[in-house]
Amino acid sequence: MLNRGDQRLPLFKQWVIEYQKEAHKTEQFDDFHLDIEPHASNGWDTDQQKMILRFQKIIADFMLLANELQLSLELDQPCWFDSGNYDNESFGKGVLGEWLIQQVDGVTISLLIVIFQKETTGLIS
Repeated sequence: MLNRGDQRLPLFKQWVIEYQKEAHKTEQFDDFHLDIEPHASNGWDTDQQKMILRFQKIIADFMLLANELQLSLELDQPCWFDSGNYDNESFGKGVLGEWLIQQVDGVTISLLIVIFQKETTGLIS
C-alpha cells in the first residue's frame, strides 16, 4: 500500500543501487517488476486523485532509477485502470491505464478472479 510503502521506498531504492554495484554481473537485476496498488491505500475512498498522483510520482521516480541503472521497469496494472482518470498539475489529464503504458517498459494486466465455494467449514477461495 502507498501509505506504508512511501517511507520504505527510498531505502528500497538505495538497496537496489548498492546491490547492483556489488553483485556479480550474472547476479544483477535485469529489470524491476512492481505491483503498487493505489486503490488499497487508506486515502483512496476519500481522495482518489491524491492517491493517483502519489502513484504517478512513484512510477516516475522508479522510471528514473531504472534508466539510471539501465534496467527495464514493468508493472502490474489492474484492468480497471483503463476506466480510471487522473487530473493533476504534475502529469496533466488522462486515462490512468494509458499513462501507465506510456511510462513503463511493460505492463501485466491483472484480473482478479475469486471463486468461493460454500462448504460446511465456510467459504474457501
